[in-house]
Amino acid sequence: MFANQHGMLWVGLDTASGYGEHGLNRLGCQLGVVAQSDDGEVHTRDLATAHYLGARVTMVVTHSI
Repeated sequence: MFANQHGMLWVGLDTASGYGEHGLNRLGCQLGVVAQSDDGEVHTRDLATAHYLGARVTMVVTHSI
């Protein structure tokens, strides 16, 4: 609601946990990208999820204008 009141766009993940062959959104967060690491390295599926969300934001923004 607040994003709408300020003329902003809200773009969340549209994938369920473990989605697709690449296992996007492995931690199951719908609000954005979440990562977890035991060794300080970014998990490849978390990084793939971040790239997916970036592409999704680009698509939504370029089609909203």
